[in-house]
Amino acid sequence: REVQAERGQTQTSVYLVRTLGNVVAVAFVGLGMNGFEYDGSFDWTFSFSYVAAVFAMIATVMAPLSYCFISEPPSAELATSPAATPQLTIRATRRVTVAQYRRSVWALLRSKAMFYCVLYQLLTPLVGSIFTTAGPEVKQHWAHVRAVQNS
Repeated sequence: REVQAERGQTQTSVYLVRTLGNVVAVAFVGLGMNGFEYDGSFDWTFSFSYVAAVFAMIATVMAPLSYCFISEPPSAELATSPAATPQLTIRATRRVTVAQYRRSVWALLRSKAMFYCVLYQLLTPLVGSIFTTAGPEVKQHWAHVRAVQNS
């Protein structure tokens, strides 16, 4: 269990790195592919294969880095505080059968909070993906949105 003063720092750091990486990736694509070839306004542009190669190279480098620098403690070391997390202690010291796991998942899914989380995860893509086929034409001809503004 994390110390109260340090609680949430790892998750916050992960979210920060993820968000900064997303900003850099969007800026790279938005500025790098803003040439006339992609209906942009710059005289230069990156090709699609160049952008894909850059992202592939970054992903390829991350696999060995993750293997070398991220370590997990053995399962015996996970059960440090039995009073705080009794279920984790049980799972860390013995195998859980499929039937036990299914029962624990079903108990979790029956809770009201989890029901709403699952409902949100299922319905968000349905509602969020509703769009009109006129959207790109409206952006380009009526609103005069350029490629760098659209990324």
